[in-house]
Amino acid sequence: METLVKADIFFFVTTIVVVIVALGLVVAIYYVIKILKNMKYISEKIKNESDNIIEDITALRGRVKEEGFRAAHVYKFFKGVFKRRSYAKRGKDDHQV
Repeated sequence: METLVKADIFFFVTTIVVVIVALGLVVAIYYVIKILKNMKYISEKIKNESDNIIEDITALRGRVKEEGFRAAHVYKFFKGVFKRRSYAKRGKDDHQV
């Protein structure tokens, strides 16, 4: 009879531990999913910005080929890049996960 009581206590404690571990795993999976969503947003942002940089460099190369190298072109290029960056920082803070 004593072994039956010990077995019942063992299974009761084991059940409680399994439930606690399962809840911990659910919480961990929830945070992993949030992190992956943020990583997806960041990688899309990097992709879009790199496309913009490529377009800017292509435009600069086209101007240099047409008109030759002038310091004014380089100045206009960097002025446009920084202008767009400051606009993006001020106007785009609408990401919600």
